[in-house]
Amino acid sequence: MRIFGHIDRCDAARIDGWIFSPEAPEHQYSLEVIAGGEVIGAMHAGHLRADLKAAGLGNGFCAFMFDMPAGVSDEALRDIRLKVVGTNVFLLPDGGPTPGGNGFRSRFGGLWVDRSDWIDILGERHRSGKLDDETAQQIYSFVRDGYVVLPGAVPARMIASLNDEIERGWSRPPLGLMIETLEPSGQKRVIRPDPRLRDGRTRMLDFYAVSETARRVIVVPAPIKFLTAVLDDTPKVFEQFVQQKATGAALTKDSATVRLPGYALMTIASCVALEDITAGSGEIEMLTGSHHGPEFLFGGSAKSMFGHEDEAGAFAAAIATDAGALGHKPVSFTARAGDVLIRHADLAYADTKPARSSNTRRMMTTHFTRASYGVPRDTGFPELKTPACVFASWNSAIK
Repeated sequence: MRIFGHIDRCDAARIDGWIFSPEAPEHQYSLEVIAGGEVIGAMHAGHLRADLKAAGLGNGFCAFMFDMPAGVSDEALRDIRLKVVGTNVFLLPDGGPTPGGNGFRSRFGGLWVDRSDWIDILGERHRSGKLDDETAQQIYSFVRDGYVVLPGAVPARMIASLNDEIERGWSRPPLGLMIETLEPSGQKRVIRPDPRLRDGRTRMLDFYAVSETARRVIVVPAPIKFLTAVLDDTPKVFEQFVQQKATGAALTKDSATVRLPGYALMTIASCVALEDITAGSGEIEMLTGSHHGPEFLFGGSAKSMFGHEDEAGAFAAAIATDAGALGHKPVSFTARAGDVLIRHADLAYADTKPARSSNTRRMMTTHFTRASYGVPRDTGFPELKTPACVFASWNSAIK
């Protein structure tokens, strides 16, 4: 059934517009208001507008009005969309209705690989030469499975240099370097590096902000080529964690835990193995295809877990239930040093339990978005633009 509509006004105070189907001219639609990836309200398109009646839009009872609630950020206001309840149709402020929010599988949008017509886009870009055979095959696997592994992407000499520099970061931390730790009390703290905490539930934050070696590892050819193709833009780094050991993370998804308001599904992660990762080391276990599973809405409306941490257990249980019902098979990231795992934001994953407490799993995980997207920043690290990558940091602890 064809649906036509338009947002006539969209600002910090109000949303006005109309929606109409010529096949059901008397039907009145309901709409969800999504701002910055979260549902902030709903409305019914049943108000009379004489101009719409005069234009032949049924009896004219197809207008909607919504008073914007207080406290919606400017960033969220720039990412407004209206979902037509009971359909896969969205209204956007700059145009008419679009299936799935411009064809995306999620109500919260995503990258071009998340569109329903991704295979057509992939084929066109491959035929035109924009994507070579190898990248096209990698993207196909990434969309199917939710991840791709690039073996030996980082040369051994670069891995050795990076590990040496990380060691110096622990013993003689450069100005600005910080760690996030749950040791010893279980309470999260952000502090200067303390070697006594390295083997616990501890992560070194945004090492690229103080290390040229880390930045060079990020822009090695194979991963940056793939990321550029999937993001359809220059990649922008906004967050990074270096870990000595598995932190014991339960089943989760980056779309729920990465702090980038409005862009939950417009991010992607790379994980560089800094040593050989073997079974029993606390390796990452992923649920293949789980990025295609049902969406869990925190608080009934949000993609992000922040503010809804008490629902973490229900979220993990829902992922496990969906995996059993939909056949999302577990696969472990065992690797050689220098292998790179690239992971979809909506792919479910967890740390496995190390076979021995002494086992290490050294890894550098970096989160990317598109260079054209703004990253909320309160940091002493200035944005650094290079031809291959933009380096930013939202983390205010990085001084």
